[in-house]
Amino acid sequence: MEKFMYALICIVAITALAMIIMVIIAVLKVASQQDDEYELTERIKFQAREGMIKRDEQTAINNLQRRDPHAEGVGNDHGHTPGDD
Repeated sequence: MEKFMYALICIVAITALAMIIMVIIAVLKVASQQDDEYELTERIKFQAREGMIKRDEQTAINNLQRRDPHAEGVGNDHGHTPGDD
């Protein structure tokens, strides 16, 4: 009877230890997933910021390359001719 109780206590102790290890593994896995999600979110934010900077730079370049309709070819004719006064 004494050996049976000893064996039963050993089985319960091993089971409890296994459950504790499983909980620790689960907690570490969740923490790892949260870190991965945070890193992914930060990477997406960084790429979005870089994309917006590139877009703004390209827009500025395109705006500089556009032809100003008042710069050349139109002249200063505002409908007035000399002597209309």
